[in-house]
Amino acid sequence: MFYEFSLIVPANTPVTSPVSLAAKLVPGTIDAVEIQFWAGQRGNVHVRILDRQHQLWPTNLGDWITSDAYTVTFIEQYVLSEIPHTLHIHAYNEDTDYEHEIIVRFSVSIGRWTLEDLARLLTGPVEVVD
Repeated sequence: MFYEFSLIVPANTPVTSPVSLAAKLVPGTIDAVEIQFWAGQRGNVHVRILDRQHQLWPTNLGDWITSDAYTVTFIEQYVLSEIPHTLHIHAYNEDTDYEHEIIVRFSVSIGRWTLEDLARLLTGPVEVVD
């Protein structure tokens, strides 16, 4: 499964109050992550991704990912176990004049789950079958 999330980060969004987007994903394993920074952002937009209150990316706690005219891409093996599993994308913007958009993409392998299983789990009551 492939997910894409767009986040608009208003001008002058401080690090102490970043904007946030809840990215709901199916259970499985995140195989790859991409964070796209458009040309002209000049390193003013900073992004990090959390699972609950735990910072996943970048791995060095307290830091943020930033770039300009570049898509940061990395391979991962992060297991998602909840239905749905929600990650939180946080971003702030040091640009005082312009808002900026970032795009975050996740590739998720669903492993033993079939699409029918996921549809049933996401839309109806969960039934435990042994």
